[in-house]
Amino acid sequence: MRRADTNPNAERGGAAVAVLVALVLLQLAVVGVVVSGGRETTLTARRLETVRSFYAAEAGVNMAIRELSVGADEDADGGIGSISDDSDDSTDPLLAGARVRVEMTDESDGSTLLASIGRQGDATRRIEASLAGGGGGAGGMGSGPAVVAGLAASWFYESSTIQQLNDIDWSSTPDVMTVEADIDWNNSGWPRDSYLGLELNGWVDVPAGGTWTFSLASDDGSALWINGVEVVNNDGLHSVRTRSGTADLAAGRHAIRVRFFENTGAAVLILGWSGPGQSYQTVPEGVLWH
Repeated sequence: MRRADTNPNAERGGAAVAVLVALVLLQLAVVGVVVSGGRETTLTARRLETVRSFYAAEAGVNMAIRELSVGADEDADGGIGSISDDSDDSTDPLLAGARVRVEMTDESDGSTLLASIGRQGDATRRIEASLAGGGGGAGGMGSGPAVVAGLAASWFYESSTIQQLNDIDWSSTPDVMTVEADIDWNNSGWPRDSYLGLELNGWVDVPAGGTWTFSLASDDGSALWINGVEVVNNDGLHSVRTRSGTADLAAGRHAIRVRFFENTGAAVLILGWSGPGQSYQTVPEGVLWH
């Protein structure tokens, strides 16, 4: 497995800058509308809410596209490309007074539909963006943004017992970041032998459309998400154990995330797949990108 150290703060800094720019642009846009009326009139509260909702929806689309381009769930809602797409409206990002949520849908033609909903008070505005997936499906970017081989790996060094994946603060700054060509560790190649967390993010190229079975063998716990949807849950303290799940995928590139932890003792993490025209194998180098 090839590794290349990278700056752990680079992507986080990029996300922070992107959100900050969005906030500034929203505020400037709203203020500009308020003060530019040439008839010495002021906007009613309703009209102001409408304007803010519109610009929040526009910013939401840009935030979602950024998540897809970097292959990371930057708002931690469990999906790459969606923004606060959960049942709790109160947690939606607040942009210049308006809240925003972005829903992502896999279209039948292989494209990805982003629906951004901005709202304040009684005003709601919806903006939709369709991203050609080139057969990439939800989360797929087709030929999309420039990518490089391997998955982006974030390593977390803990100081005490880990019993489940949620014991690790995945939103914290990782201790080390590398690039991993594949997911194939069998009791060797680990940077340490205990109290370790690992998150891998990027894209997987699916060679043919259809139902694919993904398998995670791990010691200790692990989990796999494809396009922001959990496909395999192999969490908890245990010896080497394999769990599998299926996903209906179009041919092309799809967002992938794997999380793993090792408490003490032996450490194993192997990702395999099988699908149309493909018998079971470890997911090979050459189909993983970030």
